[in-house]
This record gives sequence, C-alpha cells and structure tokens, in this order.
Amino acid sequence: MRYKYTFEKDTKNDVLNVFESGEVDNSFVVMYEGAYALGEMIAVSKEGLEQFLAKLRKKNFFPDTKIGIKLYEATLDFFSKKSEEKIVIDYADVESLVPEEIEEDDIEVDDLLAADGDTSEDVIKEIDTEDDTPKFKPENTSEHEE
Repeated sequence: MRYKYTFEKDTKNDVLNVFESGEVDNSFVVMYEGAYALGEMIAVSKEGLEQFLAKLRKKNFFPDTKIGIKLYEATLDFFSKKSEEKIVIDYADVESLVPEEIEEDDIEVDDLLAADGDTSEDVIKEIDTEDDTPKFKPENTSEHEE
C-alpha cells in the first residue's frame, strides 16, 4: 500500500497541519488529519529524531520508526525554509520489507560454531538407548480383518 504524508504550514495561525493518506482503489483517502503548534514542531525537529517523533505521535497517528525517520529527514529542510508552505512525502510499505544492509564481517559462521564448543564424534553421546519399536496391539481386530 502507498501512503502520502502532507505537512502544511499555516504561519498566520502558527499551526502545522499533518495529513496521512492511504491508497484505496487507486485513489488516496485521508486517514488522519491533525494540527500541531508550528513553533513547537520546528523546535523539536532541531532537537532530534526522538523528540520529533514524541511530539508527532498521537493516539490516532503513530508512525513506526522507519516511517518516522523518513518524515523527520524530509521535514528538516522544510522547517528551516520559511518560504515553503507544503511538503508531500510518499511512502510505500514495500520499503519496510527491504532488509538493512549487513556487513560481511558482522557474523562469522565459523566463530559461532566454535563458540558452541567441541562437536567431535568423541563428545557426542547416545542419550536414548532404549528400543523405540512400537509395542501397540489392537484389542479387537475382527473389524479390520474383513
């Protein structure tokens, strides 16, 4: 599903309007509309991501961290420019499925195996020595013989 996040400045009233729209049947429908104090949002965006998300999130609007990072990074420049009145941020939930890059030397399989201990044949012992043959005998076999 695709989403659009719209941030609109109303400098006359010191209000930041935030809209979240989701794609339904090839058109976008507004799913959330909220108003924030513009001055406060500009101030918390300068403080960092965590403060920005804490101020942005509400009971009915709680973007996850990946979306939050994208919104924060996109609005940094938006808040610093007074001439910009509106910004639209597109997001496809497919983006959240893309794995983060893993460096090659992060995990070494040989190191993990060595950390487990010695797995040579001498160390491995038989735990169960009992015979596992089923010992089930049906009580009434007359129905099954016909």
